[in-house]
Amino acid sequence: TADIPVIVVSADATPRQREKLLAQGARHYFAKPFNITQFRQITDELLHAASCPTNEAEPGSNDRNPT
Repeated sequence: TADIPVIVVSADATPRQREKLLAQGARHYFAKPFNITQFRQITDELLHAASCPTNEAEPGSNDRNPT
């Protein structure tokens, strides 16, 4: 489960709480009220990163079917 990106949405905007949760593995912390456009952008980025391992070939390359 360490590879599952966690995004925290909380009414607690204190720096202590934010630092604590980020130190425990949250990928991003949003304090309410938050910008929904930024939330969607961060969510999309994290989901894309989680679905594309870092050792995967660059887009457009064809390493799985060498010619």
